[in-house]
Amino acid sequence: MKLYYMPGACSLVINIALRVAGQTPELVKYDIESGKTEDGKMLRDISPKAYVPVLVADDGEVLTEVVAILLYFAEKYPSSNLLPDDGSARRRAIEWLLYTSTEIHKTYTPLFVPTASEAEREAARAKLDRRFQLVEDAYPEKGYLFGDKLTAADIYLFVTAFWSQPAQYSLEKFPKLSGLIGRAMGVAPVQAALSSEGLA
Repeated sequence: MKLYYMPGACSLVINIALRVAGQTPELVKYDIESGKTEDGKMLRDISPKAYVPVLVADDGEVLTEVVAILLYFAEKYPSSNLLPDDGSARRRAIEWLLYTSTEIHKTYTPLFVPTASEAEREAARAKLDRRFQLVEDAYPEKGYLFGDKLTAADIYLFVTAFWSQPAQYSLEKFPKLSGLIGRAMGVAPVQAALSSEGLA
């Protein structure tokens, strides 16, 4: 599978998930300034959305959006445990994926946009405080959301928590989230994905 990515962006979720499923993606870096990929193509010619992640499956199907790609992986690699088998737990995992996508992921935007005002950044930090508090209240002291296995829900939460450092957003008040970062970074597929993007 070919994954178009930007180092440390939400495409990192897909990079990790593929490795958890036992797959090593073909990585193609995207430069947001030029709109070009490292193999000289315009990303918009591959996906009209022109942002990562863009996954080109082995059969040529082009998929975008983090949650949609994760659901595809859960179907394609059922033994990977990216989503729990139990119906109720599976629904809860998808609920967490959607919460992370809609309520946490996009909230970071002003913290990464140089033209954002300080008022916009403060508002984003306040929203992240509220939204990460819900995660903190639900997260276990040890292990992950659905036991001792890293699931897609944990991976997406890990990446958004991982963004706290470049976003200059403190997780000090969220020890369980900080613990998630520490535990996840000790998992071999996470280490491999971070290394592959120059983030280790």
